[in-house]
Amino acid sequence: MNKPLVLPEPNLDELVEALNSSTSSGLKLCIETIITILSNILKSDDQKYRKINKSNPNFHNKVGQHPQALQYLANLGFQDSSQFLIFRSESKSVLNTELSKLNLLNESLPSIHFDPYKAAITSNNYETPKITTRENDPIAISNEINKLKQLDCPQVDRNPQIMRIDKNSTQAYTKDLEFAPIENDDERAQLANIQSVMRQREEFSTFRSKRKTELSKIQSNLPQKATIKVRFPDQFVLQGDFSVKEKTSDLYSFVRERLAQKREFYLYEIPLKKAIKDGQHDLRPLAPASILYFAWTGIEETTEANGPFLSL
Repeated sequence: MNKPLVLPEPNLDELVEALNSSTSSGLKLCIETIITILSNILKSDDQKYRKINKSNPNFHNKVGQHPQALQYLANLGFQDSSQFLIFRSESKSVLNTELSKLNLLNESLPSIHFDPYKAAITSNNYETPKITTRENDPIAISNEINKLKQLDCPQVDRNPQIMRIDKNSTQAYTKDLEFAPIENDDERAQLANIQSVMRQREEFSTFRSKRKTELSKIQSNLPQKATIKVRFPDQFVLQGDFSVKEKTSDLYSFVRERLAQKREFYLYEIPLKKAIKDGQHDLRPLAPASILYFAWTGIEETTEANGPFLSL
């Protein structure tokens, strides 16, 4: 029995930000073409709508020349098969969700030209009501977010600390392994968990409200430092300070250098377990303070028995 195909999460934000660096007309043409492709699949079971000829000049000029657009289609369920992109997924629910976001975005983008022989694309989703509001300009919002994120941030001292949480007393080791008290650690953990839930709720909101919320947060509060604690199953905690412009790869390197075992691991947030990927995402979402949790890759559950974790 074949296992169902698990696809990455489609990320319309990344596609918009990538194409926004070129021209608004390029973004408009790309979005309109993808809307047409998804609408045809949802309206008809004809297999011809599930196959895209990559060498088609019209498709290449509007979509195929943008690597981010091809990746977006791949995350939707289109598989690269030599000359064609073929939609092989049996579930259309993801297409319907993404089509709603695309229609919303398309409605707010300025018109490129008027062609009396071509129907204007407003909403191709036969299950989604037409969206007529234009109160937000996603290009302007993305530009403003990018400007704010490019603000210079001062260098941040790492200030590494290794802490041990005991049942009867709470004490911490500094980088010189001297004991120092931890104050209100439970309150910090509770705050970090609340922040985690809030961030994850935003990701399930609509494309527009997510971008608008992100902009409001950045405008109202521009923390320059993120204090991050990584909690291990043996009740040890590794803490460090980071600039919000540093990457998640810097966080992983910080943890990796202090591990007693050289093996693959990942970090995640709770209570809604969400992995923090080792990559080029900046640490601003984790500011001003966050608590992450540690686990080895490849095992179902990491426990104290899988230690030691930190090299003391």
